[in-house]
Amino acid sequence: FYWTMATLRVAMATSAIVLAMAAPPSYCHGIDCPVFDVKDHVSNGGTELEVRHYPSAKWVSTDIMSDNEDTAISTGFMRLFSYISGANVNKEKVDMTSPVMCRVKDVGQGPFCNTTFTVSFFVPFKHQDDAPTPSSEDVYIDIVEERTVAVLQGDGYWMQADVLKNVAAAQAVLKAKNVGFNTTTYTFAGYDPPFRVFGRHNEVWLDLISSYEAERAALEN
Repeated sequence: FYWTMATLRVAMATSAIVLAMAAPPSYCHGIDCPVFDVKDHVSNGGTELEVRHYPSAKWVSTDIMSDNEDTAISTGFMRLFSYISGANVNKEKVDMTSPVMCRVKDVGQGPFCNTTFTVSFFVPFKHQDDAPTPSSEDVYIDIVEERTVAVLQGDGYWMQADVLKNVAAAQAVLKAKNVGFNTTTYTFAGYDPPFRVFGRHNEVWLDLISSYEAERAALEN
């Protein structure tokens, strides 16, 4: 039993090191980004989506009720920036990561109805096991479970109208290819600070239904 537990600890430690050492994409600009595996590509009418699998990971999050995504992200960013600047029980500065993630539920309500926007920063790899507890009641450590998502990528500055346009484009591809996805939610991921003018990177993620990978495996066999 002791040998088994010791082996398990070594395996877990090794996995954490591999996770942290995985080379991030260039658009992460050298800071920690969540790791993922590319599983597939889906395209239709000139629009291509990348299918990724993200393992479970810790993020620091805050919820904002608003009728405007841009306002929600701005509010959420400032709360989270305060957390990484020392507004935590350890009064510890935490490294900035990428992307700033905004998860939106109840998409069918429309952009001008009050919606809960969950804005999140990825917890750096070195703090995945011991993230400092936030001082503010509005901020919390969030375990985002593993997920398989279809990702549409683009450059430039994306505001709410751009995000919604790209969500619709991604949904159209999945519908055309009969790929099942969660129609009630989407995620926007922005990788750049406002002052970065060139080389900007943005993404929208649509959560695929759990049977997607099983279906793909069946087709490959």
